[in-house]
Amino acid sequence: MIKTQFLIMMLLTASLTGCKNGNPIWQTCTDEFRFIALTVSGPALTDFYTVRLSTSDTIRVNGDIINGKNQYVVLNDLHRLMFEGRQEEFLFIGLRGDTIAVSEAYLIRADRCHIEKVSGKEAI
Repeated sequence: MIKTQFLIMMLLTASLTGCKNGNPIWQTCTDEFRFIALTVSGPALTDFYTVRLSTSDTIRVNGDIINGKNQYVVLNDLHRLMFEGRQEEFLFIGLRGDTIAVSEAYLIRADRCHIEKVSGKEAI
């Protein structure tokens, strides 16, 4: 009986303290690959990239256009390590020739498994 009570107490203590960045240590990541995309109407963009505003780093996402439907990847799960456990602001820039045709702000958070859009448009 005492061993059972001790085990229950240990599990309860671990569940209350066993977190990293607000996420449970035992959190299981899925195989799902997440990305945030923007659908842009009109002619195709000739170039696009995402700027991480906290560092001014330019991020070019591999994968370009999704299914040729004028959907452009803003960020994907491959970038989550750079801001895991936080949320950051990003700016998607799309060009047509030398002219900026798209400039859209995004707030994106990352946990230890995936990224998630907090705010930002899905289509323009």
